[in-house]
Amino acid sequence: MTRKPEARVRYLELEQEERRLERERTSLRPLSETVKKLLKKYAPSHSSDAVDGIQGVRKLWRQVVGVEISQHTLPVRWKEGVLTVNVDSNPLATELKSFGERAIIENLREQGLDNVHTIHFRNGSSDLNS
Repeated sequence: MTRKPEARVRYLELEQEERRLERERTSLRPLSETVKKLLKKYAPSHSSDAVDGIQGVRKLWRQVVGVEISQHTLPVRWKEGVLTVNVDSNPLATELKSFGERAIIENLREQGLDNVHTIHFRNGSSDLNS
């Protein structure tokens, strides 16, 4: 009994198509994981836990800037690498912007927060309850 040549070709084509689909599925997994990591790194506030992101900064803030400065400042927003901090005194905001921004960013990086590249100090309340 002989098989038709068409049947062998179809089976071979089906086998090749299954292998191609498997390669495609396995090659997409690392890409999706890479995209998630990139989004988390460069756009942390766009993730589902944006509130957790700013809360994490607030937890580290006192260690990074010290007790005195932390009493007069409050991180309020973190988006696309820019941290916005309310400062209850205009002279302190100017001083932090002029002399302290780079040091604070370096301290944040030492604490494991690599995603902040700029800090915007603005006048505002440094109390969470206000």
